[in-house]
Amino acid sequence: MSRPALVIWQDSSEWGGVDVLVQRLSAFLLAAEFPHKVVQAHGSRLWEELAPEVRATPDEAADWLAEAEVVLLPSIAKMRSLTLMLQDFGGARVIGWVVQPTDVLTAFFPFASKVLPLIGLRSSWAFRRLFPRHFRTVEQAFRRLMEGQGLLFMDGATRRQFDDLFPALSKVEAPLLPIPSPLGTGVAGSPGEADGVLRIGYLGRVDDMKWSALGSLISATLAPLAQQRTIRLVAVAEGSRMADLRSACDRAGIELDERGFLPNAEARHLLAGGTDVILAMGTAALDLAACGKPVIIIDPVLRRSAPPQRLFRFLHEAEDFCLGEFRDAPSYVPGLRSFADCLAMVGSPDLPERAGRYVRECHDPDRIFERLLRLLEQSSAKAGALKQDMLAIDRSFRKLSPRYRRSVRRSSAAGPSISSS
Repeated sequence: MSRPALVIWQDSSEWGGVDVLVQRLSAFLLAAEFPHKVVQAHGSRLWEELAPEVRATPDEAADWLAEAEVVLLPSIAKMRSLTLMLQDFGGARVIGWVVQPTDVLTAFFPFASKVLPLIGLRSSWAFRRLFPRHFRTVEQAFRRLMEGQGLLFMDGATRRQFDDLFPALSKVEAPLLPIPSPLGTGVAGSPGEADGVLRIGYLGRVDDMKWSALGSLISATLAPLAQQRTIRLVAVAEGSRMADLRSACDRAGIELDERGFLPNAEARHLLAGGTDVILAMGTAALDLAACGKPVIIIDPVLRRSAPPQRLFRFLHEAEDFCLGEFRDAPSYVPGLRSFADCLAMVGSPDLPERAGRYVRECHDPDRIFERLLRLLEQSSAKAGALKQDMLAIDRSFRKLSPRYRRSVRRSSAAGPSISSS
């Protein structure tokens, strides 16, 4: 392969939505004979999914980065990678993708992962007020990226929540580039076919974030429904909260059909033909809607004490490509109807067609990746300048850590007054 015009820096260890995105982008680039390399952890699932000729470990990346035309960061959180900071980028341009606002908070602000469960995304004002110098350093780095057309957002909700954190950047334009999904057809059912069982599918990890949506839905919404009819949850899932999922289903009287991890095509086939409705967010939601399945979006939350989701929408009713958003964000847009009303619509004969049409029109891979290539050409943001910003953020990050620990203790003690602001 010739020297890569593009280096995609992923370097992840877990399999998630961004990994799926990178795998699909690389397949598209290979088909288009577009020279590229993907920097990824050896032995990971993404490593195994990638074509051997495009793979490179972080240790092997130096030569490729020095000669690349553009560096793509599929998750903007990679800006905080020490391995990436130490690279020589030559004259490469750069473009980054913001796939969720928590990436910005947890990657760029010390101990944000401890603060967010206490007061949620409404705490964004506190970071501006408590750490003004560090905040300005981070904000300036993002401003330079945006003004150089080097920043993309996955959907409108992610951009709104970014603007909640950085209101001074709300007027700076940045494109929305949604997640692509392969197009396909599937088998659409209706609730309670034949044996009266309502088969609900779930596809995705069961980690802390997704459990915040799924767990409260089971206890607040599905448990009462399970007293009236038999519910079977078909879960193609794995993750740190699987034990909680088993316990919650047991308490609610829900039959759990646990399938673990399955390759994407196999998971889609199983759930498309064996369930009546899908619960999902992100890439998983898209992939099942592409099969013609009605998909109800479930929204996560960061603040532990947040109430359960009460209003829902189908994926094909999304605005600005939104595939789920945090319920405790100041700019959160609730769903349209109750879960019961969503279920009542599932038997509608036009629902499968509407789901598939939405994916074809809004998330077609070829159109999205072709647009990405155009955006890569347009970016004037320089990777070398970004490196200096990354190093400045890292220095600031380290300096304020002790102060941040004290502020976290104060914020925890004053939690009610902060969260009500």
